Amino acid sequence: MNFSKNNLSKQLLLVVGVAFILLFISLGAILPRLLIPVAEENIYNYLKEPLRFYNENLDNNLLKSEIAYLYLNEDTITYSPNLSEVIKYDNINDFLDKINKSYGKFIYNHKTYYYYTLKTNKTTKIAISNDNYINETKANLLSAIFPLVLATFLLTGLMIVCWSTIVVRKIEKLKNKIDNIDNPDYNHKIDFQTDDEIRSLALAIEDMRLSLINQEQYRNQMYQNISHDFKTPLTVIKSYVEAYEDGVEDKDTVIETIKTQTNKLEEKVHSLLYLNKLDYLKNSEKITMELVDMKKIFLLLLELFFSYLLIP
Repeated sequence: MNFSKNNLSKQLLLVVGVAFILLFISLGAILPRLLIPVAEENIYNYLKEPLRFYNENLDNNLLKSEIAYLYLNEDTITYSPNLSEVIKYDNINDFLDKINKSYGKFIYNHKTYYYYTLKTNKTTKIAISNDNYINETKANLLSAIFPLVLATFLLTGLMIVCWSTIVVRKIEKLKNKIDNIDNPDYNHKIDFQTDDEIRSLALAIEDMRLSLINQEQYRNQMYQNISHDFKTPLTVIKSYVEAYEDGVEDKDTVIETIKTQTNKLEEKVHSLLYLNKLDYLKNSEKITMELVDMKKIFLLLLELFFSYLLIP
């Protein structure tokens, strides 16, 4: 699935769903495999303990149906009546050949069996059980663990969904705020109570909005001032031209006035170009910092200021 075409809520639900599937896989497949060594250790202890108490005269009332017992002497084999219930066999020697250690497991007729042996004098006692005990143990453990893990996961997922819903709403509000950043009628109030990164971002956006408003006001004011500065000389030039056409002013006076006002316009254009150059240098990365004598700069500026005032 393409995440770029889904909003955050759908992405989060997808992540929770994948986590839920992985949880089922871990509980249903991985966890039982991890429990097998523990269950096998328990079953070996389960098989070993009764061998210490049962003698060759098997008491059928004490026998457990899930465990069968065999006693091997030199010439005879004695076994409990429930042997055929525990293990389905055709010939008893078929599976006795697989018992070659003090304890362990073997596979017979596609089924796993566990055994434990105890040698006393000339008799070998053998306890055999199938894998029903391990299966029951795994089922009991899963039935105890699964509801707890599932409840914890559901509660955690619910908390994540609730938290993400709040975060998504905040992000949507920030998006609407940015979309209406130049709309004075939009409610730009920040009502985020939690002091987190999203609130810091909202405050930064608000600072940017106020900065843009100030820059716009400054720009409008500057345009008005520039327009006024350019309009005054042009108005003077126009009035002198009209006076010359009406015969009120002579040619030399009109030409001199036009030159004077043109020089003023040229100075203002140079000032704008210089201001633009300073703004470019301010944003340029190639800036060389050096110490300057501010006294000389102030004296030069004052000299230029007074010379400008003395120009007729």
